[in-house]
Amino acid sequence: MDNDNRHWAESEETARQRIAQAQSLRKQVRTGGLKFEAYLTPDLAEWILDMVENGMFIDPSEAVFEFMQQAHDIDPYDDLKEEILRRRLDQGVQDAEEGRTYTMEEVKEHLEQREKERTAPAVWIKIPQKPC
Repeated sequence: MDNDNRHWAESEETARQRIAQAQSLRKQVRTGGLKFEAYLTPDLAEWILDMVENGMFIDPSEAVFEFMQQAHDIDPYDDLKEEILRRRLDQGVQDAEEGRTYTMEEVKEHLEQREKERTAPAVWIKIPQKPC
């Protein structure tokens, strides 16, 4: 298997299964789209729910669709992607200058602690739409 197609956190077998599934769905995707489950971290989930609550989106799936559409629209523009990356890196440097740096061990500890504290994610139940 070509390691260029393997995600850093998956085994070769999992990568093979992922690639095979993507390839097997292509034909159906071209005419019917793709539906899948998505997990959002707590901070992203709250941000999305705030927008749903404020009427910007009907439900979280609409928000995810819109943000994926934006990412798709930006994809051909390397200069925009580089600018976004530059700003994220600048923020990281600024955080480091303010004394917010962490060792790899501290990061691992933090992630392990978060994993221990994590509860089951909430599940949004789609509300059937009624005509206006």
